Amino acid sequence: MVTGDLVYVESGMKVPADMLMISGQDLSCVEADLTGEPDEQIKTFITDENMQDIGVLLAKSLVISGTGTALVITVGPNTAAGKITEQT
Repeated sequence: MVTGDLVYVESGMKVPADMLMISGQDLSCVEADLTGEPDEQIKTFITDENMQDIGVLLAKSLVISGTGTALVITVGPNTAAGKITEQT
C-alpha cells in the first residue's frame, strides 16, 4: 500500500494507514489503540458542504460499523501511530 491508493474499509477491519474518507455509509471507528479513547468515532466522507469536518481514518483504528472507500495519505512511520511509536 502506498500514498494515493484507494482502500475499501468495512466493519471488523483494522485501518492500515492514515486515510481520508471519500465515500461511505455509517462508518465509525474505535481509536483506542492510538488514543486510548474507547468511544467510537463516527466518520463522514468529504463533500463540498463538510470540507471543514474532513473524515480522517487513523492507522490502527478498528472499524466497528459501516463501509467506505478512503484515500491513503500516509503510511508506516509517517502515520499518527508511527509518530507515536517513534516517541516511545
